[in-house]
Formats: sequence, C-alpha cells, structure tokens
Amino acid sequence: IENKLCTKAEVIFSSEFQTLDPGVRGALVEVIVLRSLIEIAQFNIARVLELCQQVLPYLRENSLPYLFSEPRELYTAVVFNMGLAYEFSNAGNKAVTNFTEAVMLSREQKNINILPTAMAHLGQLQMLQGHLHQAERTFNQALQFATEFTEQSSPLVAIAETGLGKLLYERNDLESARQHFNTGITLAKRWNYTDGI
Repeated sequence: IENKLCTKAEVIFSSEFQTLDPGVRGALVEVIVLRSLIEIAQFNIARVLELCQQVLPYLRENSLPYLFSEPRELYTAVVFNMGLAYEFSNAGNKAVTNFTEAVMLSREQKNINILPTAMAHLGQLQMLQGHLHQAERTFNQALQFATEFTEQSSPLVAIAETGLGKLLYERNDLESARQHFNTGITLAKRWNYTDGI
C-alpha cells in the first residue's frame, strides 16, 4: 500500500502528515493499525504503544476516508491492542481500562473477534487481581456472547474456556474444569491458536 501511495507510514510521526491528501492519510492510518498487530505478535510492546497512541487522534476525529475498515472499528482494534500491550508489560490497571473499553465498543459493533477475546483477557486480569467472582462472570459472558453472535464457538473463545477452567480447578471442581480445558484446547487447535491454551 505504501508503494502505491508513494509515501511511508512513518510520515505519521512528522508534521508532513497533515499536508497529505485525506485519502492517503486514512490509508496510512490503517497501515499503522495493521503494523500494531504485527508488533503485538512479535512482542514489541513499546512499539505497539507508540503506534497506537499515534493513530488514536485520527481515529477519534472520524473524518478521514479509509480503505477497508471504518474508523470506529479501527479505534476498537487499537484500544484492544493497547490492552494487550499493557497486559504484556504488567500494567494491569491500564490493561483493564483498555479491555473494558474494547468490550463495550466491540459489543456495540457485534465484533465477534474482539469481544470474546477482550472479555477473556479482562477475565484473566480480574482473576490475577483476586476478583474471582467477577472473573467468572466475565468468562461466562464471553462464552455467551460468542455463541449469540455465531453458530459455532470461535477459536478465540479458547482463552475464556481455559480461564474458566482455571477458576474451577482452584475451587476443586475438577470435572467442570476438565470440561472447560478440553473445550478450550479443542477450540484452540482449530487455528493452532496457542494463546488460547
């Protein structure tokens, strides 16, 4: 895309960005959002936060034309990516804030990818912070929303299944825990989604 536009996405970090055609700016914002996904996969946490914080103002203004996704959908993805970055850098409270916002936005948008995943990560953080009943509700809601929006459970729900399994294991409800672990593993295997296990 950058070759077609004859400019690099890094221009977003300079004052030159404002002088570009709005269509080019919108396309470059989408490129930056995609780059943040790649950086998450490579655990370049500082870079993820830098990219996400740079594009947020352009997604909030909601006035640029975009190539594939509406600004509000991109905004939700960026908020979710920031939640992951904060979680991976042990900034639990910031991660909870971002995942909570991502849950709210993705629920409104019926985003079947971000909603169960954000809820599952939120549940994990609630569990780590000792809010076990709240975590259980969050995991169960993630499972409920996933089945409401699709006919079959997404492999992305594996995190919620295994999270609920951990909670039940700690309560010594071993049979229920085993069922949730098995379901989580089965779902994760569909896409070789090791994060879900």
